[in-house]
Amino acid sequence: ALYNRAIGYTMTGQYDRAMVDLDGLLDAQPDNHRVRYARAIARFEKGLYPAAKEDVEILLRYGKPVDQLFLEALNRALSTDE
Repeated sequence: ALYNRAIGYTMTGQYDRAMVDLDGLLDAQPDNHRVRYARAIARFEKGLYPAAKEDVEILLRYGKPVDQLFLEALNRALSTDE
């Protein structure tokens, strides 16, 4: 239920609320890659690019797929954020 609520928050631009739910889920289930990916997206949308990158790096380390367009957008945001 928290995951679905977090996705709803993300879809409506309520990124802080989404991240609270997603952080709680990851505290309980740190290996839940679907939740980590959702948090990466919420962090990205909030402009927290280094934090989003941390989540993406964990996903890639575990061999989990990450959308190529999302990776490109994150890399662009990181390069302009420096």
